[in-house]
Amino acid sequence: LSQRRKKIKFGFDGVFSPTNNQDNIWKATEPLIQSAVDGYNVCVFAYGQTGSGKTYTMLGGGNEANSGIINKAISKLFDEKHLLEDTSKGLTTADISVELFEIYNE
Repeated sequence: LSQRRKKIKFGFDGVFSPTNNQDNIWKATEPLIQSAVDGYNVCVFAYGQTGSGKTYTMLGGGNEANSGIINKAISKLFDEKHLLEDTSKGLTTADISVELFEIYNE
């Protein structure tokens, strides 16, 4: 059976430890959001064991200093959308489409 298993390698852009705070994670994630603004498809994926901080990382902790990746990303996307539309004096409009999936394997 083990001979039939295919080995697969995965690469990661970033792995964070419990010592990282929301600001550290946003600094690593923000370039991906800028790529979305620039027209690229982007995926932010949080993976880890139960209790490791995935929900906190994505949603945040209830105040601006601890806001999560989702809040910061949405703010950046809409700030860039408004800037684009305002500077074009109404000649350009931007549409935003976002999908959020939460998967549990229980």
